[in-house]
Amino acid sequence: MKYKVEDKICIAGIKYKIISTKDVPYRPTIDVYNRKERYPEKDYLVFRFITANKEEKLEHYSGIEDVYENQIDESMFWDCN
Repeated sequence: MKYKVEDKICIAGIKYKIISTKDVPYRPTIDVYNRKERYPEKDYLVFRFITANKEEKLEHYSGIEDVYENQIDESMFWDCN
């Protein structure tokens, strides 16, 4: 795997943070399906962040996605906008 947990990445100009790989599971504190661990079906499980206010640079969590490694932009910085 090219990326690891806690890496900040960009996909199609949107900011993400890797929370799980095939080797390292995501352990949610609360899960509606009562899962103790969650592995990605593709390559990575990521948190998605949306910019709420560009002037103040406020960002908020917008969900979890499952992505392939080839979807990730080569830049590991959050300067994707």
